[in-house]
Amino acid sequence: MTTQTAYIHLNGSRSIRLKGTITDGTETSVGTDQTPSLSVGDWAGEAGVVITHAVATADTFARTCYIRSRAGITKAIIPCAQTCKVQSIPKLGTPVKIEIGDLVRITTDA
Repeated sequence: MTTQTAYIHLNGSRSIRLKGTITDGTETSVGTDQTPSLSVGDWAGEAGVVITHAVATADTFARTCYIRSRAGITKAIIPCAQTCKVQSIPKLGTPVKIEIGDLVRITTDA
């Protein structure tokens, strides 16, 4: 097993760190790095948090990461990197409004 961490940076001064343990080759939802762990949609609630910058990191290799709506639509592709290789958090192509039910999904490889 490899511990994968996704960092989601929000507009303004708010940020959230998502963390999950993912088996390589499987796609998994990651939640907040707190107890109890919440999905990004549950964390944002009805506040309508807007994400402008995001990056997904993994100890070995993060293959894919994206934000999925509760309807199953991909709202944004999140850039991926190895944990020790991140120098800055890239800006998303367009801001993404997080709504109840949204998930961050990640797939990793060894």
